[in-house]
Amino acid sequence: MEKHQYKNIYFLRFVFAMVIVYCHFWLFTFIYQNPVFSFINSHRNAPGLAVEFFFILSGFFFSYTLDINQDIFAYIKKKLIRLWPVLAFYTLCLVCMDSWHMPAAQGNFYNRIYSLFLLNGIGITRGDTGVSWFVSALFFSSLFLFYLYKSCTAKTANLLLSIIVLFSYIILINTGTISSRYEGLYGILPLPLLRAVGGMGLGIFLFYTYSNFNRNNLVRQKNNNGKLIYGFIETFLLIFSIYLVTCAKWPNEMIVIISFLALLYVFLLNKGLLSNLLNNNFSVAIGKYSYSIFLTHILVIYLVVYSLDLNSPFIANHALLFIVLLCLTVIIVGVITYHFIEKPTNILFRKLGYYYYLVVLGAILIISSLSYIIYCLVSNSQSALPVI
Repeated sequence: MEKHQYKNIYFLRFVFAMVIVYCHFWLFTFIYQNPVFSFINSHRNAPGLAVEFFFILSGFFFSYTLDINQDIFAYIKKKLIRLWPVLAFYTLCLVCMDSWHMPAAQGNFYNRIYSLFLLNGIGITRGDTGVSWFVSALFFSSLFLFYLYKSCTAKTANLLLSIIVLFSYIILINTGTISSRYEGLYGILPLPLLRAVGGMGLGIFLFYTYSNFNRNNLVRQKNNNGKLIYGFIETFLLIFSIYLVTCAKWPNEMIVIISFLALLYVFLLNKGLLSNLLNNNFSVAIGKYSYSIFLTHILVIYLVVYSLDLNSPFIANHALLFIVLLCLTVIIVGVITYHFIEKPTNILFRKLGYYYYLVVLGAILIISSLSYIIYCLVSNSQSALPVI
């Protein structure tokens, strides 16, 4: 298949990355009493729900790029190259913020370091992990699914995965919320991993469903008279999905998952005006920044909370302009991170072969040591270790 064949999907990646950014603006809403901040405070459901979109999308592209003949260590290397460099940058920045006692960024020092080993979000560590839990859950879920499909026949793997997906969502729904970030249920089941496996499993089944119709030439049949109808459905599902994440509170959050699946499917069909309009290189250009935006946006918010005078009359009187400028800043920081961290390290690490593992291990040790030195020096507490 052609690279970047699903260009309109890249636009959806960018949109839901920005939805997560918007939902994290709650850090500002308790400061001012004006219409803009009041609107944000009353129109944010749970940013964690938007993360389910990325789990489903990851499952789709997992199947799209799956090569069962690939060595397991080669697959691990590929995932680390994709995920780890930006995560390391994010972690080092958080440690610096912790050291400077930024109120919004205060977290456990050792949890920050554990994230370098991708151990947050899988039930091994406890406490707040920021947004790094998503990366860890995605990484280990991807490894599990790769090994499942490499070890079993496709029919057996699909059967086992369908059972796992079903019971994952049964557990998540009966714990009260799919978007929970609590790392363990009764000290046994890591909920973030259940979310990741469940979402990726649905994405895998979405790929098989789409591929089946594609093979039967049902997807590629064009009908100009139906473009308006499909366009209306696409627009409705996009707005409805965003509404579910930002505004609505449903007793059963599976409605969000169903909406995401329907939205992805109609965009994959590419039969409507909206999906055709967004099926271009610009969508790919902005969509490739989504991962960097997702990880670094919280850093920008922490810095703004810490460095700006949030009691300034300018911010209170120009709240909408403040939000727009903040969104632009988040995007710019994500773009810079992509071009100076994510892209160059990906290129470099691909050239290292199996020496990559030694480089990553060395980088972890260096960043961990540097982080601890920064913590001790900047926090003026060299004689006191952080609380484990």
